[in-house]
Amino acid sequence: MEYFDNNNPDVISEEYPVDAALFGPMGAATAKLCREISKDFIGKQLPLMTVEQFSSVKDVARINQIYWRDVLYRVYWAAGLNIMRHQRWQSGVVTLKLMANSIVFPNCWRTLHCQNRR
Repeated sequence: MEYFDNNNPDVISEEYPVDAALFGPMGAATAKLCREISKDFIGKQLPLMTVEQFSSVKDVARINQIYWRDVLYRVYWAAGLNIMRHQRWQSGVVTLKLMANSIVFPNCWRTLHCQNRR
C-alpha cells in the first residue's frame, strides 16, 4: 500500500483531516504509516541474552553472531519506540486540537519545535 502519492495527496488527507490541517499531507500520511507500523510492535518480545548466558558461550563465531543479533534487536526496539512515541505525540496534538484545549495544545506544539532544534 502506498502511503503518500504526490499526484493525489487528498486520499489520505481525507482519512486524517485534522492531521492534514495541522501538518500538511505528509502529516496525514505519517499518521497512517505510524498507525500501521506500530501494530507490529505491540506485544513483540525480542529474545535478548542475559550477561550470564552470553558469558558462558566460548565459540568466537557464536559470540559474534549473538552480539550482532542483539545489536539489531536493540535497533529494532529503539526504532519501534520512536515510531510509537511520535504516533502518540501526533495523536495527542490532534486530540487537543479537536478539544480546542487552548492551554495544553501550544505546549505540545512547542515540544515538537524544541525536539526538532536538537
